[in-house]
Amino acid sequence: MTADYFRIATADFFQDWSNTGQIVEADNWSGVPSIQGFRGDGLTGSIGASPQLILLDGSGTPIDVNANEIAPGFLTVGGVAEFELVDDPTVALNGSGTADAPHIVLYLDTTGVTNIQLSYRLRDLDSSPNNSIQPVALQYRIGDAGEFMNLPAGYVADASGGPDTATLVTNVSVALPGAAENKERLQIRIMTANASGSDEWIGIDDIRVTATRPSLTPIVAIAPLTSTLTEGSGSPGQFQISRTGSDLSQELVVQYLISGSASGEDYGPMLTGTVAIAPNATSTILDITALDDSLVEGDETLILTLVDGTNYDLASSTQATITLLDNDGPPALPVVTLQAIDATASEAGSNPGRFRFTRTGDTSTALTLYYSIAAGTGQATPTADYTSLSGAIVMAAGATYADLPITAVDDSLAEATETVQLSLVADSGYTIGSVNSATVTLTDNDPYSIFRGNAAANTLVGTTGADLLLGFASNDTLSGAAGNDTLNGGTGGDRLSGGTGRDVFEYQGAGQALALANSRLAPMDRIMDFNAAGGDRIRLDYDGNPATSNRPVGLFNAGLQRTATLAAAAQAAYRDKNARQGGIQGLRASEGVFFAWQGRQFLAVNNTQATFAASGDFVVEVTGMRFQSGDSTLGALAVARYFV
Repeated sequence: MTADYFRIATADFFQDWSNTGQIVEADNWSGVPSIQGFRGDGLTGSIGASPQLILLDGSGTPIDVNANEIAPGFLTVGGVAEFELVDDPTVALNGSGTADAPHIVLYLDTTGVTNIQLSYRLRDLDSSPNNSIQPVALQYRIGDAGEFMNLPAGYVADASGGPDTATLVTNVSVALPGAAENKERLQIRIMTANASGSDEWIGIDDIRVTATRPSLTPIVAIAPLTSTLTEGSGSPGQFQISRTGSDLSQELVVQYLISGSASGEDYGPMLTGTVAIAPNATSTILDITALDDSLVEGDETLILTLVDGTNYDLASSTQATITLLDNDGPPALPVVTLQAIDATASEAGSNPGRFRFTRTGDTSTALTLYYSIAAGTGQATPTADYTSLSGAIVMAAGATYADLPITAVDDSLAEATETVQLSLVADSGYTIGSVNSATVTLTDNDPYSIFRGNAAANTLVGTTGADLLLGFASNDTLSGAAGNDTLNGGTGGDRLSGGTGRDVFEYQGAGQALALANSRLAPMDRIMDFNAAGGDRIRLDYDGNPATSNRPVGLFNAGLQRTATLAAAAQAAYRDKNARQGGIQGLRASEGVFFAWQGRQFLAVNNTQATFAASGDFVVEVTGMRFQSGDSTLGALAVARYFV
């Protein structure tokens, strides 16, 4: 019986045995395309052998099928059988003393396909008391002779479910190796072996083989066989339009678009937008000749782009270019240079810097010059530090230079000196001279960075440099970070944190009353890290003049006040400002006093009245207070060691 190899390139292979008319007589597989069964006599001499190790050719053993069977539990012969079960017919394998390694073979032609996937169901059909370990192996070989190769991924160690049951179904799905692809003759073998004890019938059902097939639609591509073509040269330039696919018997007309800087006066013959690939041909050639003229045109391009058609698909290579080389000498390009004719731009006043772009040579037409802007450490930031630039400047026809101003943005940040560095960028319209880069320096006019709040509750954080943080009328949080900072919370209960550095906590107003009212008993500011030893100071300003300040006329440390309320603690400190000296030392007008209450440290400054007034006297909590050396033990203190 001659095997018929099924060609996977035309369709998926599938066999489910539902057509019981395919097998009507014993040992006759002629009605089943591309499958045969073999009894496997003598392929192994031992009982219980693993079918994975039985690799010998079994095509010389008897072709076998017990046809039209209906009761797997009562068929006592081994080999291959067709069971016409009412619910689901199938073909099955069973080992025996004669059928040492029964198997079926699939015959496939995998020419032109890849990614071959095989799947099938192994069904336990035997509900008799028989109980065996019934292994099933999967193997393949190339051609009609030689040993098979085992596929471990398809091995099932026991496809039976035990005695008196016939419900187990094992699904097998295996990707065949690449060696099985593109073969005219591929044989796949599914095999069991004579098991110890009474073998059970194992059905092989719903056999399916799939693969990735080549497209039958022609795939069209284009490529230039010559990349350049000189005017007046004897040899033509050539575009090649090619096709791949399974059917070359018909003429194929391919469409294309024409583009590029060349016109129809630059080349011949005239292109029509279509080209035909002759029957049985895989490609065609378009010849192009560059016409010789006397015009100075420069090099030009001819571009053909394939257009998708209804009877072909496009490959990834859909566009090809031939450059037509002008044989008339081009004019000399202008030489351009760049320098800074004003190398400084200042934030103060109207003082821009200025770059000058210069050209030599032909000035009859306008010329666009391109430049890059350096970035990185020390470089100014466009928009934030100076008016942003476009990267190009146009030199008018007849002009030998063009100037580009650099205008610094006047901000409120204290910044180091920054630069704007431009460099000429190459372009086909000019040649870059030796002087091609220049720098303008931006000078700052801010002694410190200013951060202003609004009427809402603000959180302002300074930079690592010198900062001025200004709150407003709400409860603000001001953090100076590193650097020597000035913090002004305004009215409201503010939280002030100077960070590292020599910081100034400023209270300002038009007169003493308004200045001191910025932090009263309620609302009261909280200075989070007042470090007098590290250089922190408090500044009182009664006239709004930053050049002057108003210190208390005296300063004292009253020590711990053991009272029930903070107001009572302030009153007690006012009554006896110097606990280190005997007697009662009352706080005078415009004097200041430190005092502690319930583990917290406070500073109060008296207004023009001697007694404490919660509505008019300055009170601030100085959390994290660090006194100057020796000042924490009560008594009179040097005002300049705590106030500006």
